[in-house]
Amino acid sequence: MEFVQYIYRETFLPRIQFIHQINLAAAVCRDLVFWAGNRKFAELCEVQERDLIGMGIECVVHPDSIEAVIKDAKKRAMGDPEVPRTYSLFVKNRQNGKMKVRLGVCPLNEPSGANFIFVEPK
Repeated sequence: MEFVQYIYRETFLPRIQFIHQINLAAAVCRDLVFWAGNRKFAELCEVQERDLIGMGIECVVHPDSIEAVIKDAKKRAMGDPEVPRTYSLFVKNRQNGKMKVRLGVCPLNEPSGANFIFVEPK
């Protein structure tokens, strides 16, 4: 596991540090797993920034929205050009049970197969 963390820190982390310069809640996700998120994204998810790394989307996306997110992620991975780039969906929230947000998804060239996502509460 230590070797995997080393590879991540040395190879991928420098390429995705740009998310910390964005004023919206932002993260990088690949294969339904977060690779990193900025402070605002961590606050939205009600976790520490370091805990986002390796966290599955099911820990954040509310069950009312998870099916659609997974379905579109699979289509996106298969190269379907018709997959939407923006969504209204629910994330888990301790106070209300769920919170409606607007989410945008943009594919990244590096790391291959990863997506940049940004979120704003509605």
